[in-house]
Amino acid sequence: MGKRFCSKLSLVASLLLVFQLVFPMVNAMAATDPDTTPILGGIGSGGISVPETGTNPETKPSGLSSASATTSSLSAATTGALLPPSNLAAALTTPDTVKLTWSSVFGATGYNVYGIIDGQLQRLATTTATTYTFPGLKEGDYQYVVTTNGSDGESGPNAPVSVTITYPKMEAPATLTYKVQNANDIVLNWAASQYATSYNIYQVAADGSTTLVTSVSGKTTYTFAQQPAGSYTYAVSAVNTLYGESPISVTTKVDLGETTQLPPGNFAYKVQNGNDIVLTWSASQYATGYNVYQVINGQKVLQKTVTTTSVTFTNQPAGDYAYVVTSYGDRFGESADSSQVSFTLVLPVMTAPANFKATLSNINDVNLSWTTVPNASGYKIYQVANGQNTLIKTVTGATTTSTSFTNQPAGDITYEIHSYSDRFGESTDGSTVTVTVTTPTMTAPQEFAYNITNGNDLNLSWASVPNATSYKIYQVIGDQKVLKTTTSSLTVTYSNMPAGDYTYEIHSFSTRFGESTEFSTVQLTLVLPVMAAPANVVQSVTSATSFKLNWDPAANATSYKVYQVTNGQKVLKSTVSTTSVSYTNMTPGDYTFEVHSYSSRFGESAEGTTLTFTLTDQTQPAPTNLTYTVTNGNDITLKWTAAQYATSYKVYQVVDGQNVLLKTVTGTSISFTNQPGGVYDYLVTAVSSTLGESEAAVTNFTLTLPTVLSPTNLTSKIQNGNDVVLTWSAATYANSYKIYEVIGGQEVLKTTVTGLTATLSKVSAGDHVYSVHTASTRFGESVTGSTVTVTLDATTMQPPMGLTQTIVNGNDIQLKWTAATYATAYNIYLIQDGVPVLQKTVTGTTYTFTNQPAGDYTYAVFSYSDRFGESMDGSQVSLSLVFPTMQAPANFTQSITNGNDIVLKWNASTYANSYNVYQVSGGVKTLVKNTTAVSLTLTNQPEGNYTFEVHSVSTRFGESPEGSTLNFQLVWPVVAPPTLTSSVVNANNVTLTWKSVQWANEYRVYQVNKDGSKTQLYKGTALTYTIYNLAQDTFSYEVTAFATRFGESQPSNRETMTIVYPVMQAPVVTAKVLSTSSATLSWGFVTYANGYNIYEIVDGKQVLVKQNLNALSYTLTNLPYANHNYVVTSYSNSFGESVPSNVTFVKLINDTVPPVTTASAPADWTNQTPVTVTLSATDNDTGVDKTFVSLNDGAYVQSNSVTVSAEGINKVSYYSTDKVGNTETAKTIYVKIDKTAPVTTAAATKDWSNADVTVALTATDAGSGVAKTYYS
Repeated sequence: MGKRFCSKLSLVASLLLVFQLVFPMVNAMAATDPDTTPILGGIGSGGISVPETGTNPETKPSGLSSASATTSSLSAATTGALLPPSNLAAALTTPDTVKLTWSSVFGATGYNVYGIIDGQLQRLATTTATTYTFPGLKEGDYQYVVTTNGSDGESGPNAPVSVTITYPKMEAPATLTYKVQNANDIVLNWAASQYATSYNIYQVAADGSTTLVTSVSGKTTYTFAQQPAGSYTYAVSAVNTLYGESPISVTTKVDLGETTQLPPGNFAYKVQNGNDIVLTWSASQYATGYNVYQVINGQKVLQKTVTTTSVTFTNQPAGDYAYVVTSYGDRFGESADSSQVSFTLVLPVMTAPANFKATLSNINDVNLSWTTVPNASGYKIYQVANGQNTLIKTVTGATTTSTSFTNQPAGDITYEIHSYSDRFGESTDGSTVTVTVTTPTMTAPQEFAYNITNGNDLNLSWASVPNATSYKIYQVIGDQKVLKTTTSSLTVTYSNMPAGDYTYEIHSFSTRFGESTEFSTVQLTLVLPVMAAPANVVQSVTSATSFKLNWDPAANATSYKVYQVTNGQKVLKSTVSTTSVSYTNMTPGDYTFEVHSYSSRFGESAEGTTLTFTLTDQTQPAPTNLTYTVTNGNDITLKWTAAQYATSYKVYQVVDGQNVLLKTVTGTSISFTNQPGGVYDYLVTAVSSTLGESEAAVTNFTLTLPTVLSPTNLTSKIQNGNDVVLTWSAATYANSYKIYEVIGGQEVLKTTVTGLTATLSKVSAGDHVYSVHTASTRFGESVTGSTVTVTLDATTMQPPMGLTQTIVNGNDIQLKWTAATYATAYNIYLIQDGVPVLQKTVTGTTYTFTNQPAGDYTYAVFSYSDRFGESMDGSQVSLSLVFPTMQAPANFTQSITNGNDIVLKWNASTYANSYNVYQVSGGVKTLVKNTTAVSLTLTNQPEGNYTFEVHSVSTRFGESPEGSTLNFQLVWPVVAPPTLTSSVVNANNVTLTWKSVQWANEYRVYQVNKDGSKTQLYKGTALTYTIYNLAQDTFSYEVTAFATRFGESQPSNRETMTIVYPVMQAPVVTAKVLSTSSATLSWGFVTYANGYNIYEIVDGKQVLVKQNLNALSYTLTNLPYANHNYVVTSYSNSFGESVPSNVTFVKLINDTVPPVTTASAPADWTNQTPVTVTLSATDNDTGVDKTFVSLNDGAYVQSNSVTVSAEGINKVSYYSTDKVGNTETAKTIYVKIDKTAPVTTAAATKDWSNADVTVALTATDAGSGVAKTYYS
């Protein structure tokens, strides 16, 4: 087996190596085959196959680019340049989880993870990360490789890694504990086990066998609620879904005692609000509610069930009442009755209110008041006129005892008041009161006067008028009174008034009594003031280079203007709103200033006040009043008076005749702490930034250190029997205190404290002498201490008092007693044959012995102190314990749920911790179940007659002799058919829907065939079902409801529909040119389309470019430089292909520039023939199509050259066209040919001459002209 595995592994490694070597060659091969989609780097048959797994679906990389629409070039899916990941490693993060990691690869878009299984590579996952985790693996060996995905395809795999999965052995929880809460809830807790995903909880029988009770996940605790009394043994095991189950833990045993619901205590009543009955009682342990019964004719009638310890019955009729209350718990049922309360309720009679009084306020407001009447919810107030009572007001509220009637008319008014209760009605009698109202006449205000402020502010004032709420001020202008102001104050101001004569009248006004007929008048003449110069302008020096000008305020001035007079000229220096101004950094010399007052109302004073002074040089004054004080025994504080201009002070100490600078400060004091005794000389100088350092102020003194005294008022007290507490008064300079005990004349240090008290605990009996000394960190310890003598007597523990016993839960014995002084615990003994046997030591004053056997008991309780031991005597109590008899449960009832589930319910029985439910058939009782609840549900029961009997069971007192019996018949329901509706979706899909049917847990959909048979299409819990891709035909469907208990219903109504296919519509296509070789086609969505086909029209035929494209656009690349036409069709898997769309024209050519043609020909005359003119044309875009030439204005012919032979000047014209028809403007050149020689004539005499003769040579040429003439 091992050799075969190694052989397979070697084979895989060899194949991988070969793969790496041949990969570039395979890739090249793939590029030539447009139908090949390479798999894992291009290995085909004969190599390592890579089947795709169903767990990680992935789109294969396509080898066809968008350029393939117009070209045949293909790119391979893999490339030899893309490397596989390096550093592949595997690690176990849990025993069943493998984490793979690898290094990232540049250019990677993702990675494929493969497993090597039976020599084959199987792709397991694709990820963009450089890690991948496989959880929940089974035990065994695993191998993995990883490849790289990139824009060019997929790389080859890297070297494989191996890992082995071995499951660990599960360990049981290390600890298992329990606690009992709520009397009968058992809470188990255990320690967590490694790898555990859940825990199994077992109940262990006496023979050691185990029964699985439950399993829990995500927690290490479980609660068994409301368990019956008895003994329980539990164990827990740890479970992992992969690793299995551990052995069980150590067991824990739980003993649960019997619990009985106790009746409430302290049952009492009171009557409030005249006829509200309030019942109260003490809470009962474990009670979740209380039943309040009224005893009527000896029978208990339930009135109310509450969760609190009180209940109120409101507005009860008169009569005799008797009540009892019981407690109720969902665990232990209902208790016995409480004690009964009985009483007679008598309804009260309403009386008239007493102390009915009337007072007047605000002249004519009537205020009524009275004393409260018991049980009144309101009061009715009547006005009595001519012997008739008229209700004018009802005042609500039991505590409201007053009301007011405002602004009453003059005259005598009589009121009568009655009390009123919404329970007991209106009082028969009422109380009356009469009041006389008199209204006054408004008078004119007196003391009407005026005064002028701020030069022209007019202030009017007057005396108040009784009852006036406001005053009206009129200005008399000519013969007219004009209302200027209505005000509630006694003054009014008219600001910034112009000069002139004024007359004002004032009237008082009351919102109740109107405006006064009379008025008061004031008349005045207002003259505006003239601004005066400010007086008493003075100068004060604030520093050596600063001074301040001050002056008295001028009447009505809002600001002041300060001028400096220089060489007789006034220059404004400052405008200020105060009566001073400061100038800094001034040079010594003579100054003249003039100050004018200014008013925003009355302008600037004509005159100003002038001040002339001289600013001279100064020296820095020394500080004065240098003093010292000593605090805290040896802290020295120096203080002095500030010196003018000083910005700081230097403090020196004279040491051996030398001034030593100690500190520089900006304040006028300094402290030196904890100084040694001796003679001190100090100097203080003032320092100014402008005037320098001053002379020194001097002080000297001698410092003597104090002596520490012992503390006073030392006292002692004893607490807790033998703790000694010492207290004393604080001593001067003390930082702490040392407490000594004087033993044999020697002081022995007991403790050191910083406060004014110390406690010495558990001091032995006898006489003790203590001495307290003062300690100072500066001045040492006091020579003597304060002493006190303390005498401690021996303490004897007293027994606890008030020992009582009660029986709870039938056989639990509860002991209670009163706390004993100094007791820290209590020892409880059971007296057996006259001998006390210790049963329990407790710290509280109560203890319960649970589940005790019947018999006689005598207990003794002794107090105990950890200081003084156990009391000599104890308190005793005796009792006889008799077991109760179990009763049958009451109110045994039944109900039917879910059609055939039987629910049985009953009331809890006292002491019962479970119930036995029996089914009686043919006179034979068969136990159905033992349950701790007060209800039982029996599911999915057959039809028929049933008889059940329930008995209460106590683990302490057994099963009740009698049981409660119940008889009834069970009839099953009938499942109704659903109501079916249908709709056609997307032309050939049908959706069926129906509503839920009672009892149904499944629905079945049938197609009704044409022969009447039915084919089931679906069964499940959904309320809708869709049938897809139907053919063109008529279909019918039915639905039935199905219940696992009650079977299948009759069919629903039948739904029939006919399917007619739609005609596919062609899309509307547009084109956008992207470049000279690419364009994008776009179109809108077509209903029902699954894809779109793209065709190019070539020579009038459609050529398929792209088939079944699932997009609304397509980009064409690598297009030839030409114009193209395309059409697009829509395609449906169900309804076929549409007709072609509109033809879309793609214009790629955009050339508007014609070619450029040049000619090669001689530029001057030539005598060589023939002459060939060569034409060369160029075009930068589409290229030259044709070149045309014309000779001597002849017809243009297509040619790239022309031959010229004729003598003379020959005209050559030419132009070219490009491939899109752009035509060049014709150009012209001239070819000049001259093959005829010039003609020369000589003009000379024919006769001989004996003188020099000039011969004139004349040459002519009809072609190129004469160049030169030669003679010899």
